[in-house]
Amino acid sequence: MVKRNHYKEGEGVRVCGMYQLNDNSSALPFVANIDVRDGKFSGYNQLLLSDTEANQAAITGICQEKQQ
Repeated sequence: MVKRNHYKEGEGVRVCGMYQLNDNSSALPFVANIDVRDGKFSGYNQLLLSDTEANQAAITGICQEKQQ
């Protein structure tokens, strides 16, 4: 899922998805916030992975909230 926000200096993009560390692991949610200015990635980017159960629950909540 992708959500775009346009603002004066550029564009913010939020991407929610799933990732796997290997073929034997289960898929886990992630969320990436990407800032684009003048057609280039800026230094304000974030990638949040489900490295703990608390992060997994938070990411799942953020991504479900944006779908509604």
